[in-house]
Amino acid sequence: MRAVLPLVVISDHLLGGIAAEAPIWKNLLHCIVGIGLREELFKTLFLLPLLAYLPRVQNGPQILATCALVGLGFAINENTLYYLRSSGSAVVARFLTASFLHMILTGTIGFYLVRAVRKQTMAAWNDAALTFVQMVLAHGIYDFFLLEERLGDFSI
Repeated sequence: MRAVLPLVVISDHLLGGIAAEAPIWKNLLHCIVGIGLREELFKTLFLLPLLAYLPRVQNGPQILATCALVGLGFAINENTLYYLRSSGSAVVARFLTASFLHMILTGTIGFYLVRAVRKQTMAAWNDAALTFVQMVLAHGIYDFFLLEERLGDFSI
């Protein structure tokens, strides 16, 4: 998580954090750019060393599972921080959904990234970039539903 800290400080300075008095669209933007983008970017950076090995793996599920484990490692670290900060109150929402979400998002990004490295075509790189954007959006929308208190029962 320390690797993410400089980007957290910059994005929070530029966008502000989630605020009850902020317009809903601004909180959504913060969740997508300030949370989803920075976390998926850093998880993708942690996938890069695996690109020396994974393109030689012929088993698609093995590639997906290996990349998903990067997401799980990130989720374990993040869940631990949430647990410690909330004195245990954030456990249910975080542990039931966030670990799986991080695994799915990172696994999918990694799978398409390995595919692009393997194929070395513009279409494959475009697919990898589009997949990255889609996973950032999914991550941001997930966080928005958890954090935006005006949504009622959806938020924690």
